[in-house]
Amino acid sequence: MAKVDKVLSTNSKINKLRENKFPVLITIGFFLMMSYLAFFHNLIWGGYDTDGIHYLNFGKAILEGNGMDVKVLNGQVGGPVLFAFLESIIPDAFSTMKTIAVLSGSGIVLLSFFITKNIFNYKIAILTQLFIAFNPMLHHVSIQALNELLPIFIIFVSLYVVTKKELGFFDYTIIGILLGLASLFRLQAVFVLFPILIFILLRNKKTIKNTLNLLTILIFFSLVFSPQILYNFSTHGVILDSGINYYVGNLYAFQNPDWHNQVLSQDHTT
Repeated sequence: MAKVDKVLSTNSKINKLRENKFPVLITIGFFLMMSYLAFFHNLIWGGYDTDGIHYLNFGKAILEGNGMDVKVLNGQVGGPVLFAFLESIIPDAFSTMKTIAVLSGSGIVLLSFFITKNIFNYKIAILTQLFIAFNPMLHHVSIQALNELLPIFIIFVSLYVVTKKELGFFDYTIIGILLGLASLFRLQAVFVLFPILIFILLRNKKTIKNTLNLLTILIFFSLVFSPQILYNFSTHGVILDSGINYYVGNLYAFQNPDWHNQVLSQDHTT
């Protein structure tokens, strides 16, 4: 009987692989192309991915106990600390960070299919995956040593879980943990948390159950994200170490030099 169950399980896995062969092949093609571009053409730090050097140096300073001298304006400490830790194990930080980007981009391409399939059907899912796989912006960041794609990949995993037809306590726990992890890399992940909470609350008329599920996500999100808050408060005396004026001063298109300097001079943490 055990042998029969094992054979049936193997056949089921083979059938699933055959059913999803095209999204897997698309993902493999994306991975191979991005790997080639990342490791045979993007050979030195430079241009857009110089931000990766800053994140790496921030992480080194934090691990060396000099966190008070570091303010990560365009991200959280998760990425810098991870990159610096990996660099202490694998000396080639540039290749390591590019590997993370390539793997994250490939994961996003694969998950885009399964997320869409959970909501619509196979054909729409394949079309969506192709749009994602051939997106030039995704190509660009998938070969760079940056802090961009890993948190997005983690968010995609949480979206895959939340779009499943049946969700249990473990699923809501995973969603909270994943979004907490993503927020350790990029605070913008919080803006994904809010619509997911609204979706969970309004998905059906089981208000009490939905509220408990919402609280589960919030509790586990808070547990995972709390080290960032504790670090910010103990190191800089603030809850969130992020300067809003940094984005206004550097990304707003319509400004003059005096206004630009005034905005940046008022930059502070909240």
